[in-house]
Amino acid sequence: MQHNHAKKEERWGTFNFRTGALHVHQKPRFGDDDLLDRAASQTLLHDGRVYVVEQADMPDDGPLAAVLRY
Repeated sequence: MQHNHAKKEERWGTFNFRTGALHVHQKPRFGDDDLLDRAASQTLLHDGRVYVVEQADMPDDGPLAAVLRY
């Protein structure tokens, strides 16, 4: 898996690995994680590669892109 993460971007919220429930918040709340950092760390834990790039170099307007290979 390859994961691209735009520089200076943050997405705050919570993710429950057991249930798959995702909650995204506009501003950080108590107990929130930066979900982009969480995605990057999970990618690394599963032997993937993470690249931090400028927003202008992202394939879409979003802060995150991934290539999945099995």
